[in-house]
Amino acid sequence: MPPKPRVLETRVEDLSKAISRRCRDMPTPCGRCKQLGLRCQVEVSSGRCTTCASQHKTCDLRVTYQEFQKLASVREKLEREMEEAEQELSDAEDRAQKARAKVRRLRKTLRRAEQKEAKKLEWEIVSLEEVEKLTAEAVGSATLELPDLSTPGHPLPEFSWDA
Repeated sequence: MPPKPRVLETRVEDLSKAISRRCRDMPTPCGRCKQLGLRCQVEVSSGRCTTCASQHKTCDLRVTYQEFQKLASVREKLEREMEEAEQELSDAEDRAQKARAKVRRLRKTLRRAEQKEAKKLEWEIVSLEEVEKLTAEAVGSATLELPDLSTPGHPLPEFSWDA
């Protein structure tokens, strides 16, 4: 039993859409596109333009050697650009990885420095408390008695300028 016309139309439309998604404008249009004054858009692997595919007609497109060369050079250029972009991405990822490692290393070093600083501060506080304690003990045990010079008639010790 032959396929239903509706199914065939749907398949033709799907083919036309698929070609138009991957198509390239051809510098030399096929006969039908030239006659209708349309852009001839071709998906090279199918060998058909979107106009002929949508009308379910045979496409008489003749792709010249120069057109194939041009398409091949465009593809090669895009492949090179893609490889360069992938290399740039890889380099950027390497730099980012090194930067993350540096940040982790610096954080670890900073934590150690902060811990060391905290210990030194602790030691300094203990040291100052000990000095204050020793000073208080020394002042409390060594009281020096000085004569009261404010009372009248208190004899001053003899002083000689010649000594």
